[in-house]
Amino acid sequence: MLHPDSIERCLVWGQVQASWELYRSAIASYDRAIAYDPSCARAWFEKGSLLLKLKRYDAALEAFNTAIGLNDTHGTWWHHQSQALAACQQWEAALTASQRALELDAENPKFWQHRAVVLDTLDRTGEACLSVARAAALKPDNVNIFLQYGAILERLGLHCEALDRYNRAGQLQPDNPRVWLSKAWVLLKLYRLPEALDCSERAKRLAPDRPETWTAFGDVLCQLNRYLEAIEAYRHALSLSADPQNARKSLRKACSRCLLQRWCSLLKPLQPHRWLHWLERFRWLV
Repeated sequence: MLHPDSIERCLVWGQVQASWELYRSAIASYDRAIAYDPSCARAWFEKGSLLLKLKRYDAALEAFNTAIGLNDTHGTWWHHQSQALAACQQWEAALTASQRALELDAENPKFWQHRAVVLDTLDRTGEACLSVARAAALKPDNVNIFLQYGAILERLGLHCEALDRYNRAGQLQPDNPRVWLSKAWVLLKLYRLPEALDCSERAKRLAPDRPETWTAFGDVLCQLNRYLEAIEAYRHALSLSADPQNARKSLRKACSRCLLQRWCSLLKPLQPHRWLHWLERFRWLV
């Protein structure tokens, strides 16, 4: 039983409730602590952290602002404020908060990883690459960091370097479908089609219920001129997709390519002077 005059009990009980994922009850406990002492920075921070989990970003940001106004010496608090600002799409402010977090704790890989996300969103991709490289150096066993690292390198057009990072991620988690999907995409860009096909098949086997694995499989098959198989892959992606617009677009593209391939095969035995007639009939494909 909580004593009405015990702020410490409110804080402890809030932690217990949060560990049980009773977030709203925990927030109520922190609100009681704040009612006892509005200058309790810890209560404001813990409340903000739970509001962030509940995706109540504006309220979380208000709580973090109050906590930092009372005590601005914790890197984690600035990091959480930066996350809330990013969720509110206040990217410049998020970057400022992220840099403040790193000033207080430059050895935290999560801080560098988050800073990379913010910089990448601001189209400062080169700086983002340096930040995620720092995160990878501090936490070389983190798969998500290497996947993020590879994605940023891809945006810089460094596809071979991106593949190296995806290979590192694969060494850490060989059964992670995101790893094989990422490898398939970058190998497709490098036009290493047999390897891309192997990776897309592996991703599909590991995550057969994810539409993006089937879409990647279809894209590789398209590049291999295996259009009928690609169409089937896109159809399967369409059946799994909650937002099927991209899957429908890919399906139409594969169908058009398949038809074009068929018509080109019909053109071969014709006399050249009749090709123009056929191309005029099907110019809408171009």
